[in-house]
Amino acid sequence: MSFCECNTTIQNTGVPNKQTLGDVANKLIVVQQFADDGSRNSIPLAQEIDQSYLDARVSDTDASKRWYPLPAGLKNVEDVRADPITESFNDGTTVIVQEGQRTFTGLALELDSVYFGKVESFRCKAVGVFIIDDCGNLHGSVSADGQNLFPFKIEKGTWDPRFIKRTDTTTQRIALNFQYDKTEQDKNIRIIQASETTGDLLNLNGLKDVNASLATPTATSAFLILAMDFGTFQNKIPVSGYLTGDVTFSAVDSGGSSVPVSNGAIAETSTDGTYAVSFDALATGDVLTVSAVVKSPAFEAWTASITIP
Repeated sequence: MSFCECNTTIQNTGVPNKQTLGDVANKLIVVQQFADDGSRNSIPLAQEIDQSYLDARVSDTDASKRWYPLPAGLKNVEDVRADPITESFNDGTTVIVQEGQRTFTGLALELDSVYFGKVESFRCKAVGVFIIDDCGNLHGSVSADGQNLFPFKIEKGTWDPRFIKRTDTTTQRIALNFQYDKTEQDKNIRIIQASETTGDLLNLNGLKDVNASLATPTATSAFLILAMDFGTFQNKIPVSGYLTGDVTFSAVDSGGSSVPVSNGAIAETSTDGTYAVSFDALATGDVLTVSAVVKSPAFEAWTASITIP
């Protein structure tokens, strides 16, 4: 990491009447550094940070541009830069070779092993984080031209969450650990204050994955079962609240040609997460598909298919 740039000039040191100071990190929002189209994910300078904007980022149909907020309430946060790497000489002098690495650690309490798997998945991507502090301020890294606020880049291979089981004296938790990318410089940290936003960053929740399946088909009916990943081994948490207007029906015949599906409808039964599905008669061997796009700001897109007997 370079800390002395070419043609550097000494900057003035007058102190204004008011400075923008951050608080302790309370929450992380994970974002891919770059979207699949090659653009770098950021918050533009002129962007209004209202709830609609936040919900749109969480529910973006392009997963590479989506925000993935982790739960609020981090404990024992340490966000510190190590001592610089130095070289010492025989005459007793020491010079700084490069700045020390900035690292982040924190504890997210009362989260289960299923959630740990989701947090662990970020290890496989080049990601960054926006940090939300206890006051609801958003921290990021300013672009060179001052027009964008980027998530802090995380050094590749350093995202290292740890699942920690409950003991007689401690709660179950996930320990979050990572190193900032070497190119991240403290002088580029910028803050969007909570007073400059109307959206609720501290309570922003991510999308929940939905497992969808179709069962007991006939020529004109079936049952749709929707459940989250969360729950016990035998009983997953059901997903309620879907209506006919939330889903799309399609079908293909045994040869793969499209078949129209008329009068498709769903209605939730007395069993949460189980929906009665009805449609005009399909032929034996046709494959019925029911699907839904992202349901903002709660659920990921899903699809389920079954063959008509």
